Amino acid sequence: MKMTRGNFKTFFQAGFLFLLACFLGGCGDSNFFESLADDNSLEARREKAQQALDKGDCDTAVALFTDIQQGDPTNVDRRLDLSAAYLCRAGFSVPGLIRVAADFDPAAGGVNGVFQKITAQVSTLIPDT
Repeated sequence: MKMTRGNFKTFFQAGFLFLLACFLGGCGDSNFFESLADDNSLEARREKAQQALDKGDCDTAVALFTDIQQGDPTNVDRRLDLSAAYLCRAGFSVPGLIRVAADFDPAAGGVNGVFQKITAQVSTLIPDT
């Protein structure tokens, strides 16, 4: 099929409409490709867990990150994510950790003392594995 000016115009219009549909489908609460997403993929589950953590839903974050971590128990990133969820459950946040560090008397143990205080609070919440 030879590309004529009329065929090119039709091809261009169809392409433009497809791109417009993709763009408009991306607006709002859902997008054009949402049905193609795998909600059970590792990245989708990590995103859901991170959103729970960001919202302060610590129990959900712990449950989700625990499930993710069990898939590869030696993965450091997954362990850090799970640790952050347990810190959330223990009531710690970045401002909370700063307060613990600021309130701690350096003469009573230095940096190790700060970490011992944090560990003491968190260790009661982490199940034995």
